[in-house]
Amino acid sequence: MNNAIFILTDQPIDIDRLHICTWDLHGKGAFEIGIEFDLREKEDQTDKVEFLLSLPFIGKEDKVLCLARTLLTENSANCK
Repeated sequence: MNNAIFILTDQPIDIDRLHICTWDLHGKGAFEIGIEFDLREKEDQTDKVEFLLSLPFIGKEDKVLCLARTLLTENSANCK
């Protein structure tokens, strides 16, 4: 279970795509987790999604940062 990804929510949601990318930032490894939700109008779903993303493989000593902000400051051509 140490390499699992959990998405916990009280509402039904459809996930269109989940992707994981690895990056080499200044010789340090990093990874990106992207989630795309299907928010097309449904009777039981609003345009707001509340969820808890649990990544048990991340430890207290790991640094969590916004990859988009990091890439924008270093090379904006890499970030779309």
